[in-house]
Parts: sequence; C-alpha cells; structure tokens
Amino acid sequence: MALALDSVGVGVAVAVALRAARSFARYQLGAVQSVLAASLMVTRRCTLRCGYCSRHTPINPELDTGQWLRILDELADHGCALVSFTGGEPLLREDLGALIDRAHARQLKVKLNTNGMLVRQHLDVVGRCDAVTISVDGPRDVHDASRGTGSYRHASTAAAQIRELGIPIRFYTVLSKANLARLDELIRDAEALGASVFFQPGTATTLGGGDTPNPLAPSTTAYRDTIDQLLAWKAAGRAIGNSRAALRYLRQWPDEAAPGCAWRAFLRIEEDGQLRTCGRDTQTERVDVARLGLAAALAARPAPRCTACWTAARVELHLVARGEPSALWDLMAEGR
Repeated sequence: MALALDSVGVGVAVAVALRAARSFARYQLGAVQSVLAASLMVTRRCTLRCGYCSRHTPINPELDTGQWLRILDELADHGCALVSFTGGEPLLREDLGALIDRAHARQLKVKLNTNGMLVRQHLDVVGRCDAVTISVDGPRDVHDASRGTGSYRHASTAAAQIRELGIPIRFYTVLSKANLARLDELIRDAEALGASVFFQPGTATTLGGGDTPNPLAPSTTAYRDTIDQLLAWKAAGRAIGNSRAALRYLRQWPDEAAPGCAWRAFLRIEEDGQLRTCGRDTQTERVDVARLGLAAALAARPAPRCTACWTAARVELHLVARGEPSALWDLMAEGR
C-alpha cells in the first residue's frame, strides 16, 4: 500500500520545499551561514526508558523560554526551513506551544518527535505542528516489551488523533534484535493509520550514551538482510519513509563510509544550548549557541570528525544536499 499525499501533506511539502530551495541555493553557493534544517533537543527528560537510548535523564540545565525564542529567531534569520522539536519527550516542556508559535511566526515549518504518551493531554499543542513523528519499536507486543505495557496503545491512539487533525505522520523505528522479524506487521499497522515508517539502524552504542554498548544491536548479516527486504518493500510501494538511496547507503553499516556530510546545512542544538552536527556526533567539540549567538557559533563550529554517518535522517539530508533524486522526491512526499 503506497502512502498517498493528502492536501495538507502536499501543502506542507511545497512550503518546506520553497523555503528550503532558497536555503539550499545559499548553501550550494558557499554561504556557510545558511542552515537548511535544525533539530532542537529542548529537553532530555522523558516519560519512557528505552533500552537503546540514554536520553531520559537530565544532565545539564535546560535553556529557558526566552533563550529558545531567540534561537528560533536567529535560525529564521539564517534561512532555516524546518525545525524539529525533539528530546527526551518535548511535550514535557510547558512552553512548547509558545516555541511552536514563534517558529510559525518566523515562517519555519515545525516537526515534532514524540513517543505519543502525552499527545492526548496536549492535542492543542500537537495540532499546531506541520508534521509529527512517533517513536514505535514494533507491533504491540514488541513495543510494549521495550517501553512498558500500554505504551503501544498510547502511540497508536496518538497516531489516530493526529491523523484526524490532518497532520502528516510517520513512525520512527530503530532496527533491533527484537523487531527485525516483525517489520511487515509494523508497516501494516502504520499503513492502517495512514502513516509511513522511517527506519534507523540500531548501532553498536546507545543513542546519546557515548560508548555505552547497545544490547539490542542486531548482527551485521541480519541487519543487511533486513535492509534488502525494506528496499524490496519500498519498490513495491509499501509505506517506508526512507529514500531508496539512503537505504542503499545504510546497508553498508558498520563499514566506514559517508555520503558526503552536508554538515553546514544542518545543526542540532541540545537542551543546554550546545551546538552539535547531530545527535550521534560525540567526537567533535561543541559550541555554545546560548552564549555566543548563532552567527558566531556557526562561524566557530569545527567540521565533524566522524568517518561514517548512520543517522538515517542526516543521511537523507546529505543526499538531498548533493541532489540525489530519490531523496529529493521523498523529501517532497513526506514533507519533512
């Protein structure tokens, strides 16, 4: 079953694409201060404790509302097209609605990353987003085993409520030992809810945990067999959010390779105002945006030291930045 674009999804995709085209042109022309997209980890607090992730316990003080509002203004001034509010669980921030409103006031498109647990209580906030991603680990029993009994019900109910609001939605699934054999069921569940599924490799270390081993990482052989299956399903029109080019690249894990990192086009700002290339890059020195301001932080940030990229969303951006057709098409189709 192919994911059909509705009028809302088309509108979001076109609006993002037009603004992104301007930033993309600046980026290609060598305007190093141009930013295509930004991921804002507004909190490390979370309602869940997933085995492959360590982003659930506060480490540093969070930026306050005024600091985040200033950062949003600076991102808009630098041509940013899309901001993603992520965490932790961003809905734990009481000021998230105000941040979304400021982003829209500055003509930024907004994507929310959530586990779905708090969507019902915050539908007024969620309803202001242009697209929503819900973390789902597999069918009901797999998801609940990872995140707790009843968590799948919360995620699927949230997906149905968001879809009723006319907001494009996708599931975000980390590939693991627990779900490789159950992905067909997961995709069918997503398709029934009008969602696509975006897959992230379950790498050897935990998300946000530095060198902490990921106990759920699959074997290389099982992982590559799964990517082959995803490519076949993608070709058959199944609701898979990754582009074909990105899946072919991601199949190389864990061999070191990079699709040409478009690090100047993307940034991530952590809960304490530290700028990073992405959430997986723990090697490159961070720069304090809250203290320096965005322009100075962008000028000061070093090139990333990573020798390979296994962050699926960043791989898509790398491919878009170099004009890969299937990645560009999926950007339009998903409105991300």
